[in-house]
Amino acid sequence: MKSFITILLFITTCTFSSSAQDSLLNSRKWAIEVNALWPIFPGNIYSARVLHQLYANAKTSADVYLGFAHKPYEFRDTEGEFSNSAIVFGYRQYILKGLNAEFYNAIGPGRIRNSVVNGQNYRSIDYELAMLLGYRIHFLKKKRTPL
Repeated sequence: MKSFITILLFITTCTFSSSAQDSLLNSRKWAIEVNALWPIFPGNIYSARVLHQLYANAKTSADVYLGFAHKPYEFRDTEGEFSNSAIVFGYRQYILKGLNAEFYNAIGPGRIRNSVVNGQNYRSIDYELAMLLGYRIHFLKKKRTPL
């Protein structure tokens, strides 16, 4: 049941992001991003963010963002069934065209169910800090028609 709810939320997020790109966010100052790679690699992580462009010039630009990430329960050999959810926030600096460096923070509850050590359940507050390299591809970019 939890897997079904997670998949439904993911599909809803993807649907919202495609319609929001066309109407709500035409200013190009705001964007909605859904990470399509993380559910596959490294696997089982679902993430969505709202981005705001800080500045843009001919050579570079920068964004700040706020979002949510969720990792449904999965079994880990040395821990047990692990899951976490987090609020994510960060800064993305575009180096050239779509190539970017991102400073990423995530904080939220972590859960271990049925620990392999003693069978107990554990809860924690997890904090993650990372630097990522990426490339942005615009799938729903409208082409301008000449007058």
